[in-house]
Amino acid sequence: MQIKRVPQHNMTAVIALLSPYAPDLSATALIDAIESYDRDGQSVHYIDKHKAAARLGVSWYTLVRWAKEGRVPSARKIGTQWRFDADRLTAIQS
Repeated sequence: MQIKRVPQHNMTAVIALLSPYAPDLSATALIDAIESYDRDGQSVHYIDKHKAAARLGVSWYTLVRWAKEGRVPSARKIGTQWRFDADRLTAIQS
């Protein structure tokens, strides 16, 4: 999935339209919600490399190395950021 940068004025307009339904909505929360849906429409909860590494008890550097080696099937690189499916991450703990 390729994520493109949304112009600030578009993001502001979307947040203004959604604010009656989600008064505490921020740009970060909106982006997180959008990224939490996989292509097939099923909800997926992605977490960043720091949270994922803490769950596994390894350094984030080790986790990213594993992701590059293909040892973490739930890893996705979005732009320059690594994201990990929180539910599938627990499967590699064993």
